Amino acid sequence: MAQERYGLREEWAARRGRATAPSAAPCPVPRLGYTTPVATGSGNPYTPAGVCGSGLGVVDSHALPGAVVYLLFNGATGQNCVTTMATHPAGQVAMDATPAAQGGTPASNPGSFTYYAGPVTLAAPKVCVRWGGSYAGASWTSDWSHYD
Repeated sequence: MAQERYGLREEWAARRGRATAPSAAPCPVPRLGYTTPVATGSGNPYTPAGVCGSGLGVVDSHALPGAVVYLLFNGATGQNCVTTMATHPAGQVAMDATPAAQGGTPASNPGSFTYYAGPVTLAAPKVCVRWGGSYAGASWTSDWSHYD
């Protein structure tokens, strides 16, 4: 439709008494598929996929001192999962896992855990996500990414 192509969709709809949601542009980093995760270490008996559940695969990860934050995704359902996993667990430590869909409210799972924080799941098909976590005072959050 010409109105959409030239950015006039909202104006055209408003003149006819209809509201439209603004067009969401994809985030700058598309979901490109599987990214080799950082190893959690041999001291943690849990895996990201085991924690988040079947159908979800690791698509990204980020190392923190003493832990790794993982982002998992299920392409069929649009479900995302974030978990922060201790690399060498040695007792309870403050940690968190936090996903957010662009335009939505972040979810989180803060607390003191031995092996992992999360899993925190979030349905976000065709929406950019921001994900991150913390471990023993160190924290990290991604930019908006992984549109799918």
